[in-house]
Amino acid sequence: MKSLIITAHPEKWWTTHLIAQTYAEQQEKNWNQVEIIDLYNTDLNLDFFSFTNKNNEKNISIRQSKILEADELVFAFPVRWWESPAIFKNWFENILSAWFAFEYQNNRPVWLLNKKAKMFLTCDWPKIFFSIFPISIKYFWKYMRLEFCGIKLTDFVLFDLMRIRKKKSGRENKIIQKVQKIAK
Repeated sequence: MKSLIITAHPEKWWTTHLIAQTYAEQQEKNWNQVEIIDLYNTDLNLDFFSFTNKNNEKNISIRQSKILEADELVFAFPVRWWESPAIFKNWFENILSAWFAFEYQNNRPVWLLNKKAKMFLTCDWPKIFFSIFPISIKYFWKYMRLEFCGIKLTDFVLFDLMRIRKKKSGRENKIIQKVQKIAK
């Protein structure tokens, strides 16, 4: 099995990188292949305004082939303003694009990818805030983004109150244990 982990946080010491590394290490213990793509440390320079940039076309094609080769996708990012970081949204829009992840036939969407995904999100707010609104962040990602591309969300974990809990000892050990359990 091959896992492709995409993480998006500018600080290397932040928990999303710990999650990505923990998941990768557990998969490698299980003799699986793993690749981590850190969107803040990549050669993929997506231009928001130009879809005709030849370098971007090549880089997008390389990233899309990595998705096709992977058996599962793992996303680790912080929630900012009820959403993923802008760099992750830009990656999602450019990489999981029409005619690669989905297309329209007879005015109906057809999902082109047959993948599984896991999501590990971090946030500062209490978890309850993300579930009381009509469309929670989990269901938004599951139904309106991932399944639209043919990607089945198998695990969704939201680690809340990160800045508060970061000060408490043992918090990172609990996060590591939970990620390891899901990776097994």
